[in-house]
Amino acid sequence: MSQPQAAHGKHIILQHNPTKDDTEWKFTLPATAFSIPPKAKNPELYGKFIKFTATHITFQMQLLPNNRILQSDDKTKFILLSFGDLRFPETTLKATAEYMTRLFKMGLFLNGVQYRFYHHSNSQLRSRSCLLREATSDSVLDERINAWGDFSKIKSAAKRAKRIGLLFSEAQLDFDLDPKYVKDIEDIKLGDELFSDGCGLISRRLAVQLAKEKKIIFRGKRYTPTVFQIRYRGYKGVLMLHPQLDALAHNNKNEQFLVHFRKSMKKFNATQNNTFSVVDYSAPYSFGRLNNDIIVLLSSLGITNEKLLAKQQEYFNWIQNASLDTLHALDFLSAMDQETLTEGSDSDQSLASQILLDGVEAPAVAQAIRKLQMRELSGFKNERNQKDRSRMIIRKSRLIFGVCDPFGVLREGEVHIRITAGRDGATTPINGNVLVVRNPCLHPGKGTV
Repeated sequence: MSQPQAAHGKHIILQHNPTKDDTEWKFTLPATAFSIPPKAKNPELYGKFIKFTATHITFQMQLLPNNRILQSDDKTKFILLSFGDLRFPETTLKATAEYMTRLFKMGLFLNGVQYRFYHHSNSQLRSRSCLLREATSDSVLDERINAWGDFSKIKSAAKRAKRIGLLFSEAQLDFDLDPKYVKDIEDIKLGDELFSDGCGLISRRLAVQLAKEKKIIFRGKRYTPTVFQIRYRGYKGVLMLHPQLDALAHNNKNEQFLVHFRKSMKKFNATQNNTFSVVDYSAPYSFGRLNNDIIVLLSSLGITNEKLLAKQQEYFNWIQNASLDTLHALDFLSAMDQETLTEGSDSDQSLASQILLDGVEAPAVAQAIRKLQMRELSGFKNERNQKDRSRMIIRKSRLIFGVCDPFGVLREGEVHIRITAGRDGATTPINGNVLVVRNPCLHPGKGTV
């Protein structure tokens, strides 16, 4: 259909001004277009990326999501496709949807090789992106998907797509976990209420191993998270640290289990691959942010605009003070999780160390802090639609995982929270009222005190 017509930065323009009535997508690129940047940190994770907008179709090599599908296949056979910024002018959304449907039916051809729609993760669905794979028919790709698990019993198309999407979820850490170390346990129920939905247990032994494999470090010291968000075979959810599993394994040869999965965590019956994927994990000193949705909810619950504006001004002052003295600078770096090397420095010293040695007035330090300040403030503009948004950090808050109480210790309306406070890393329990808000949270009743 088209030769690459121009280069723009790192992008190669495959087609100018695509139209809503296009019926084929055939492109040819030189071999040099598939070169990986020489300074790429993870070259093994790079792959083909094509982006569709109303003005251009562009190609570049970039990082692909690290998921179970790509880990077990040849990444050169995939294309990550993005339609997030595609909206044809002076047309309805239906016209854009029909354009995408035709592409999926016809396939995309790159250097004579056909690529067809494979699938997407749930987050990719929200951002309107997906993976294509080399194939001459959809049935070939269906066979590859069905080799991962028994999806035929899931009759709802939406539910089946969501379950398959678990295979495409991006993960931070992956290793092989023998199913003999895994046990299924029942959920905690009372009447129609399910209190342990998606919340299993993990032994300290495995948690420590994960922390070592991932090299999880906070302020120069190794630490073991208490909660892991995971994907494993047909399971999804979170695992909370449960040292009793280690005691059981020590005292009973028949209880050598590293993980207990709840029944509610099993989404489909897996038939292959024992990859244990860590999607996320709990981290100390991670602050919560007030976004537009939460601000609207707080306002509907009676919080005045004056109080919200005062919080916003306090946040801006905190950012500004990072340039003024050492303690504020160190606190700002820690909150930004940026106690890293100063950009362009050949020194082994971290940015935090350079602040302590040279002060915030040192040119290299001042430049690094300024860059972080500007990056933080730039987040108030949505990159996609350039609309203003709020995302201010609240210092007396934490972004945490919520897990169930399997022991029945807490009373109704109680939560147990232990936070890392200050730069010394000390932990302390909270005694008093706390506001717990889910994100996303679209109803005032979901904000609980």
